[in-house]
Amino acid sequence: MPCPWIAPTCARCGTWRSPRTGAGRASTRPDLQYLRSGQRGRTPCLSGRRRLVVPSPREPVRSAPGWGDSPVEQTPGSARSLKLSGENARAEAARADARQARSLAADGVRLRNLGPFALRRLVKARVTVHNPNELSGGCQTPSAARSREPVWRGHSEAAGLPVEDRGVGKPGSVKRRVMITLRAAKAYGVVLGTAILVTVPGEAGAGAFYIPQYDTNAVGRAFSGGAALATGAETVFANPAGMTRLPSSQVSIGGSVLILHLDLEDRGSTAVSNFVATTPIGGNDGGNPIDTAIVPNFYAAHGLLDNRLWLGFGVSAPFGISVEYNDQWFGRYDSIETELTTINLSPAVAYRLDDVVSIGAGLNVQYADAKLVQAIWNPIAPPNPALDGRSEIKGDTWSVGFNAGVLLNATPNTRFGLHYRSSISHNIRGTANISGVTVDPTLNRQVGVETTIDLPDIISAAVVHEPTPQLRLMGEFQWFAWSRFKELDFRFDDGVGNAARPENYRNSVTASVAAEYDITEAWTVRSGFRFDQTPTRSRFRNTSVPDADSFWLGAGISYRPTANFSVDLAYAVTFFRDVKIDLQSPGPFAPVLAETINVRASGSNRGDTVALNLRYTF
Repeated sequence: MPCPWIAPTCARCGTWRSPRTGAGRASTRPDLQYLRSGQRGRTPCLSGRRRLVVPSPREPVRSAPGWGDSPVEQTPGSARSLKLSGENARAEAARADARQARSLAADGVRLRNLGPFALRRLVKARVTVHNPNELSGGCQTPSAARSREPVWRGHSEAAGLPVEDRGVGKPGSVKRRVMITLRAAKAYGVVLGTAILVTVPGEAGAGAFYIPQYDTNAVGRAFSGGAALATGAETVFANPAGMTRLPSSQVSIGGSVLILHLDLEDRGSTAVSNFVATTPIGGNDGGNPIDTAIVPNFYAAHGLLDNRLWLGFGVSAPFGISVEYNDQWFGRYDSIETELTTINLSPAVAYRLDDVVSIGAGLNVQYADAKLVQAIWNPIAPPNPALDGRSEIKGDTWSVGFNAGVLLNATPNTRFGLHYRSSISHNIRGTANISGVTVDPTLNRQVGVETTIDLPDIISAAVVHEPTPQLRLMGEFQWFAWSRFKELDFRFDDGVGNAARPENYRNSVTASVAAEYDITEAWTVRSGFRFDQTPTRSRFRNTSVPDADSFWLGAGISYRPTANFSVDLAYAVTFFRDVKIDLQSPGPFAPVLAETINVRASGSNRGDTVALNLRYTF
């Protein structure tokens, strides 16, 4: 008589097992079928790889032969498969469900208050196991005996059940947590690759070419409180010490769309040389030189050692600008196109010393790509676009910096955060293409060039206070050591035509305040205000970075449809003070022809930011 349940077979010896012969837990499950991988007799039952398939009620199942009987096709839940009917069939089905629940729980699936419908969905779901013969009996090999614990891959999406990672060490052990972290890193890597692929040149949001849009919630708060708030994986960027406050591992991906409007008006730009008296440069206003750009971000954080030790990783674009004017505009001898793109990779680690103090640190592995295009005046003739030469310089580099932070829980409702981001000097190496120069044709060439861009140190201090469990008030102060950026010194490989472009930035500060409120467990709103001081000086401000002091107003909302998933949306508007440029610079032939370019302009600038992030908590 055949066994009424599915009985797996040993791939080596071909022995079929049943509940009556003392088989393992798998033999007590109805409507289950083990599918061997490999050929019969060649894959040992405990060392081979198999799939455990739980078919749907309409899916026919081939039952295992028992005591010499041949396989018989059955339909799960039918009277023929269970050999029962009516009330007895329903009672037996309920008992079978209970047996499956106990068996699955023993194999590592955590069942949390499952009702009959969720359990039915679990029965229909498909999962994958390795080395299932511990459950089914059969012959054993020495290698099989060392790998008796099944490892569950994936989880039952139909039932919405998490899966316990097994086979990676004892529960709570360091080995177990490290292995789970490595598995999570593989999943994060797919999202990370996507984030890098969509990286495009960023725009200067304010503060010269620093881009503060590192996360959607930060945009909604006008970038206030990030060093102390620590409510998401984006704290990897704002203050890695904040990872220790996260309830569990989290991954976040998103981006910001930057829309800036710049209108510059000529206020009497002129050119003068030994051959040409002071003459208006002429030309159009250049149009709106700033295109819409996308600034992506990706962050992941994972806790170890009962969430005392945290590992994090982030991808962001903290610096960048992309400005392109019309070729015939009045400021063409200063710049036509300026582009700086950065990609910042931030591995980070954090540790909770006690309930009060947490520390964190990370690396800033940063890629920079730069491009500068400008027209070259022929100083023996009045300015004329048809007679202009052209210089195009571009290059890239990788550089490394670091960041560190501390988080202090002063009281149960008040936190302080302090974060330091080191300066990075990008020694950019590339090529220069110079063409159309008629005064000295020997300058027309393609040659290697090198220059250095010094990015600032940044110190952030923030405080967050929660007067009620639903309300959070916060403020932040930042200091930027922009005075390191003194000039762009272009050094050509042949030593001909070396030039320095003065920048002379000054140190600058920002100050911001914000509030967040949890309307319900699913909805959170936030808003903030920020003042951003420009590091540029009126005397040295150029058309590559037409910056001014600015004010930010931000608002955002978060929606959590489930306990694990949330969507963040934010909008911020940036109001700039009037942009004024009064730049006097020598031309490339100044030592001989007393060439001087005067660019005088004024205008208005405004920015809009729309941001979206998706985050998942494990």
